Formats: sequence, C-alpha cells, structure tokens
Amino acid sequence: MLIGNLEALLCYFEPALISAFAKVFPESRPIGCLFHLKQALYRGAQALGITTTEFKEETKNLISKLGSLSWKKDNSDIDREFKKIEQQYADSEYKGLVSYYKNE
Repeated sequence: MLIGNLEALLCYFEPALISAFAKVFPESRPIGCLFHLKQALYRGAQALGITTTEFKEETKNLISKLGSLSWKKDNSDIDREFKKIEQQYADSEYKGLVSYYKNE
C-alpha cells in the first residue's frame, strides 16, 4: 500500500483514473503525458470527421494549441488562453473538438 503525499502524479488522460487518484491523494496534481493528450485529441477529431484533407491542417493547428496549454503553470494563464481558443473556434466545425478537450 502506498502511503504518504504525492506532489504530482503522471498518468494517462483518463478521467476515472485521475478521479480515483484525487480521492486518495487530494493534494497531488495530475500531470498527463503530452503525447497521449494529443493522441486522444486526434482520436476525438477523427470521431468528429475533421481529419480529412479539407480540415487536416487546421485540426493539427488546433491540437497543437490545445497541447501547448499543458506547458503553462498558472491556471489563470491556462484559462485565458483556452478562452481565446474557444472563441476562435466557436462558430466552426472545430468547436466539437474544443468541447471534447474542455469536458475530458
């Protein structure tokens, strides 16, 4: 049995896993793997049909923008940058991917 406090927890972007660890280690901060985040976003984009040639470049740009949020340390910076992204894609075929990111 693991006892003590963890400062940070490196894990996949799996909501159930993060939730379980948050219950056991409420003071820890989950850190996800950027590769797996982008992979999950790409799968979300595929499900939304925005990986075809017509949308491919902008989908890659959006996934990069969303992934870059993980490098920010201050939550207010993350929130501010995410709101910019959310506004930029609000009336486009990419808003579903932005919502996917927000809800996962």
